[in-house]
Amino acid sequence: MSEEIKIDRSPRSAAYPLEEAIIQAKKIYDNAGKSSIKRDLAFKAMGYAGSSGASLSALATLIQYGLIDKNDSDVSVSNLAIRIFHPIDGDKDAAVKEAALTPPLFKTIFETHNKLAEGLLANHLVHQGFNPDRAKKVAAVYKANCVFAKLDNSDSLEHKSDTDKEDLKGNSDKTKVTPPLPPKIELPLTSERPVLATYTIPLGANQATLVFTGQRLTEDDFDALTDFVAFSKKQFVRASKSDVQPTAKEEPTS
Repeated sequence: MSEEIKIDRSPRSAAYPLEEAIIQAKKIYDNAGKSSIKRDLAFKAMGYAGSSGASLSALATLIQYGLIDKNDSDVSVSNLAIRIFHPIDGDKDAAVKEAALTPPLFKTIFETHNKLAEGLLANHLVHQGFNPDRAKKVAAVYKANCVFAKLDNSDSLEHKSDTDKEDLKGNSDKTKVTPPLPPKIELPLTSERPVLATYTIPLGANQATLVFTGQRLTEDDFDALTDFVAFSKKQFVRASKSDVQPTAKEEPTS
């Protein structure tokens, strides 16, 4: 595998996980079907009052995942989204995985750094020019997609090292070689965005720091944040339940 990963497009990334994006795309589909509509109508279908930083980011996210096709100022639900909404012969899982890997940045991460823990992935992105807050968000969204789209179960031989391939073939008698560190993600550098507001939120024994960056802070941004926090909570609860191991029953003593 090449040490350098080149991406033609700028490393923009989806603003929120695929599961939420599918819900938003379904709202547009329920309102307009496959018809091409103006962006303002798409914003309203998703629950936004009109064009704003939050609504533009939401629509851009649907386009990133390939759920919405864009034609000048009009948009329409894509064929990929239809495959998810109305699957045939078990095609939904394949369509969901395709959508999860449609963003160029996520496809690069999957091919080179899929096994990294979320925190370590964020650190790699920082070293490639992402500011720390954006790096953490990208890593969190990507890992949420891994769970939802079952990307961790999508490994194929072409994504494994030669040593891994030999092990799969049954050559277990050979001495295993420690795999090298993953290559750096070579991505175009991103410019720092101005900080609009910073909030420190006490959470009992913990605390959270909320940083807004961009051009202008609006009420819609807080609404979008509320949706994202609710979704993140659901992902956290789901992950916590999956980590709970059943307790072994004690054998009666004689």
